[in-house]
Amino acid sequence: MLGSGLAQYKFIFTAELLVAIVLFSFKLHKRKHAVLRTLLAVGITFLVAFIFPIGDFSYNFWYTSILFFSLFAVAVGGCCFIFDESFVNVLFVCLAGYATQHLAYECYNLLLNVFGIGSFNSLIGYGQSNTNQTLFTPVTLIIYVFSYLDLYWLSYFLFGFRIDKRETMRIKYPSILFALLLVLAIDVVFNAAVTFYSYDDFDRFYMIFNELYNMLCSIGILLIMFAFLTEGQLKEEIGVYQHLLSKQAKQYEMRKADIELLNIKCHDLKHQIHALAAEHKSIDERELKQISEVISVYDAGLTTGSEALNIVLMEKQARCKKEGIRLSVIADGAALSFLKDNEIYSLFGNAVDNAIEASIQVEEEKRFISIVVERKKAFVSIVIQNYCLPDSTETFSRNRLPKTTKKDKENHGFGLKSIEYLVQSYDGDLQMKRTEEGIFSLDILLPIPAVPPQG
Repeated sequence: MLGSGLAQYKFIFTAELLVAIVLFSFKLHKRKHAVLRTLLAVGITFLVAFIFPIGDFSYNFWYTSILFFSLFAVAVGGCCFIFDESFVNVLFVCLAGYATQHLAYECYNLLLNVFGIGSFNSLIGYGQSNTNQTLFTPVTLIIYVFSYLDLYWLSYFLFGFRIDKRETMRIKYPSILFALLLVLAIDVVFNAAVTFYSYDDFDRFYMIFNELYNMLCSIGILLIMFAFLTEGQLKEEIGVYQHLLSKQAKQYEMRKADIELLNIKCHDLKHQIHALAAEHKSIDERELKQISEVISVYDAGLTTGSEALNIVLMEKQARCKKEGIRLSVIADGAALSFLKDNEIYSLFGNAVDNAIEASIQVEEEKRFISIVVERKKAFVSIVIQNYCLPDSTETFSRNRLPKTTKKDKENHGFGLKSIEYLVQSYDGDLQMKRTEEGIFSLDILLPIPAVPPQG
């Protein structure tokens, strides 16, 4: 029975499944010797398909279902062998692949039935064709190739593309994943049962509705899977943001106390130096001037109208001076009164840190950071600009944020994400752009609440 429809289709199904899994798994973290592992896993999967017995006993819905699930299980095991990921992550991409394969399979058969192509039940893999028959004619082969290519590409574009190679997959609710696997299994079994029991008394319109139902099930499974994946990643990032905000709140309180004390000491020291200079003419005037300039950085302070903004800018001003960066600030700090102090510290701290990191990579004459904070009717506008290298921030990731230039991609890049979360929490707008002159601009527009929140 090697020439029977099912005997041929088990190899086609194996290839379809493996290709579909690749759509979702190629961004996963691989183990050492991944190429060798992949060749071995693919070989074993096709070997299992080869040795799986096919005979007259095979043509019933439960045996074909066991065949398909067995090959799926082997594929899952192979992915565990190839990828350095948790079992839940591997199962996620394999289930997505199986749902995509099932979707394409049903789409192909739907097209055959809609156009009345083929004889009897057109579902490939179920008929007991003789050894001289093939599963495809030239016309059905063209439909097969185009339907699978289109559905596989669409599944990757809509779903697989969301898996980020730079980030670790986090499945928030594994129980939902296993439930969806059960749903797909039931759908495959029911589809096989309907197919076999309608084979002798074939009704084309009946099969069209059956295939539409199966396609909707596959699409629903993919939608739910990636909705929970996105939700899990967002919750993870929000948790990191909240942790960073809490940490920066403590840092702000410490900086506030330190700077207040430092300002007092610097103010006293400045007067003491001038008093000593008046009494001892031997003090070098140039050295005295340099000491006074350093002290003035902390003594003069910034008066923006927001204590939190004053503190964070004073802190960053000292770093800018060290790196040879000119810092220009025109800020109406009072316009930020609806923000909490730790939110101001976090927003401007992260934004200016990013601007400094970009500025130190350019030539000295372009090391300049501009900060403008102003009211615009019922909004407050925040514009932070700096020069940057052509290849540093012009490339944006798919969530609109510039990709971090640091080597540790997973543990960096939360600065801009925290800014984005903060802006979104106030229903504001965040825009980032790079001009032809090499100026990177971070533009934030926040609506000013009619009644500022308490606390």
